[in-house]
Amino acid sequence: MAINLRPGCKGVIFAGLIPVGASWGQPVEPVVLEDLIARQAQQARRFVLRDGRRQVMAQLAPSYNGGELELRDAKGEIAAVVGDGLRLRDREGQVRANLRLGDDDAPLLEFYDERGALRAGYSLSEGGAGSLAFYDEAGGSRAGLGSGQTGAMRLSFLDAAGRVRWQGGMEDGETPALKLCDAEGRLRASFRVRADGMTLLEMNDQNGRARTMVGVLDEGLAWVGLLDEQQRFRAGLGTRRDGRPRLDLYDAEGETRASLYLDDRGRPKFDLDQ
Repeated sequence: MAINLRPGCKGVIFAGLIPVGASWGQPVEPVVLEDLIARQAQQARRFVLRDGRRQVMAQLAPSYNGGELELRDAKGEIAAVVGDGLRLRDREGQVRANLRLGDDDAPLLEFYDERGALRAGYSLSEGGAGSLAFYDEAGGSRAGLGSGQTGAMRLSFLDAAGRVRWQGGMEDGETPALKLCDAEGRLRASFRVRADGMTLLEMNDQNGRARTMVGVLDEGLAWVGLLDEQQRFRAGLGTRRDGRPRLDLYDAEGETRASLYLDDRGRPKFDLDQ
């Protein structure tokens, strides 16, 4: 076999592989070297990029979920992997950050500690709601900041069992609220400023029912209300803007049955509805 080389407009051209003994005048099909390399590249299993010291700097190879591109640092250690996402590694080869798409094609950004445990993550749902989560050493969710579909924005803290114990934020995008829950995840206390301007503190029993309310109305009335298990007000203690206190007792229908208050001269008055 012999190889005939001659220059061409696209670089070096192989005139053909000519059997020994064949006539040099016999026409052959020219093969461009660049095309030959391209055809070989189509069948390659791995591409490696090296520096002047023959140190591997990058590598493109197939993986179980598609192709992956490995980028290495000056010491030849893998620093980043681009494939189904972008993974950043530390000097020990441990993945520390991962940017990828979830099953619903929503973007996820995850951060890992030196042991490879997930410690924080930021995600964006298909509907556009974003959330930021923090995890403990065992991988349990302990805190989160997220937005809801109705414009709500909440900051939550969870216990080791994954139950929300403290939550604060904006309800419906305009009502600030703070909520406290017990070990079973039941709401036990909440504090918020309502849309009508009333500042309200509610305390619930073990069944989640409001039993005590403390509020300040927009007209300046400070008020404490006590409720029974059926959520009916049975007693109310308040102080008007002028400072005069008043205690009212209610029946099961919500009607005032007895009142204790001070008149304009500061003298105590007691009204009893019989």
